[in-house]
Amino acid sequence: MYSLVDITEEESRTVRQHFGPLSKCRNLVRTQPELVTLGSSFRHNQERVKGITLRKDDVWVVTHPKCGTTWTLELTWHIMNGVNLEDTSKNLYKRAPFIDLVMIHDKDKSETDEFFDMLEQLPSPRLIKTHYPIELLPQDLLSICKVIFVCRNVKDVCVSYFHHEALMKHHDLKCDFITYARDIYKPGLVNHGGYFKMLESGWKRRNEPNLLFIWYEELKSNQKEVISRIAKHLDIVLLDEDNERLASAMKFDNYQKTSSLNMESSNWYSGKGEFIRKGI
Repeated sequence: MYSLVDITEEESRTVRQHFGPLSKCRNLVRTQPELVTLGSSFRHNQERVKGITLRKDDVWVVTHPKCGTTWTLELTWHIMNGVNLEDTSKNLYKRAPFIDLVMIHDKDKSETDEFFDMLEQLPSPRLIKTHYPIELLPQDLLSICKVIFVCRNVKDVCVSYFHHEALMKHHDLKCDFITYARDIYKPGLVNHGGYFKMLESGWKRRNEPNLLFIWYEELKSNQKEVISRIAKHLDIVLLDEDNERLASAMKFDNYQKTSSLNMESSNWYSGKGEFIRKGI
């Protein structure tokens, strides 16, 4: 287990200056050895995350935030489930649970235990999403499960995360982009802060047989080819016509209209954009 320490007093003042009273991101801890910055409720999440019972048919999508996670997760779910495109509008997190969500929403220990108990009861095969680095995940993950690790150009990630944190009430970001990039994102004073450590977590394992490393930019430039790579990685035979149908449905303009995560939410600030924003 990694130890968890509070961020410094100076860092805490910076965070509280730029995240409003609704934010769940105002109380941050940092892993030791230094890896990532997380919400303080990870203190009672870490053991449950490490203790997830792995199954051989589990598939994990692991990314830093705003690296094409939702896009990859939806593609992978359809590859695993026969490209049933009518299911795209069904809640993605019910189809592919996001294990970080209880930490992001600062849930207490009983709610956290309830979530992870539910995860253990889900039928196979499970598709699981996380923004945690591999070091914080179950020890035997790469020897038992298939993992898809996605990363993206850091400049675009920073811009996308800024808009995300301004949109979401539970982030409640209250500053301009320059301030965010310089004082918040670069030093990792965000939930899942530490872009380069997260990139390193996947990159140094890119040759592991059970890990497929994808760049967002590859997904954007040649989606059909990446779909084929994901299917091959999962040992799934995907017909050419299904690849075509999926690639068409998952073009950004199309998916933006059908994604369950892009339906307007009471957790969004009006006029601040959408969850799936631009795809650039």
